[in-house]
Amino acid sequence: MSEPKSELQLQSQAWTHAWNTYPLLRKRIFQVYNNTDNLVQAMQKKAAGLVAGVPDMCCLLPDQKIVWIEFKFGINKLSSKQVEIHDNWKALGHQIFTVRTMTEFQTVLDYAILPNYK
Repeated sequence: MSEPKSELQLQSQAWTHAWNTYPLLRKRIFQVYNNTDNLVQAMQKKAAGLVAGVPDMCCLLPDQKIVWIEFKFGINKLSSKQVEIHDNWKALGHQIFTVRTMTEFQTVLDYAILPNYK
């Protein structure tokens, strides 16, 4: 697996790794598409429920638990909307992780996701 060169490549590699390595996560880990290509699409999606700051990926766990994953590449930082969502959802008991590397993604799998399936 080559080193990712963008946030999208990192997210794609992470999802592919989870799908191929952990069949039990199939259809339980998925992308939350919260991006738009232009202003018109942004307004249409916002009218249909798009919320800025929602993490990039979601993993559904047993017992109604959810793990959220935000992918960042290089020195990119969380936006103020992302920080607001993370703080709000953490207050509700959700786990949210910011991942910058495949090693960090594997750590989230090993310690926050996979133990829930044993």
